[in-house]
Amino acid sequence: EPQLRSVVGQIRKDRQTLMFTATWPDEVQELAYDFLSDPLVTWIGARGLRAVRNIAQYVEVVEPRDKPQRLLYVLSSFLKDQPQGKVLIFASTKR
Repeated sequence: EPQLRSVVGQIRKDRQTLMFTATWPDEVQELAYDFLSDPLVTWIGARGLRAVRNIAQYVEVVEPRDKPQRLLYVLSSFLKDQPQGKVLIFASTKR
């Protein structure tokens, strides 16, 4: 949650902000109400869903030119610690 606050805190106030989440824990609700004006919540599926606690999630803000090198460093560090571990990476390209 502190990582999300850091990222969201950098968004200009005159920009439209949308938040999407697969779960809706108290920390995310508080974040939404702190940063959004009159937020609209839409539920799909069960309301009691929670994130699995043994999954680590990290958000990093990196300069575009530094992304490939940072990704390789993070992956190699992870594989040293957990050789049989699994990684899921979300990426998007704006064109």
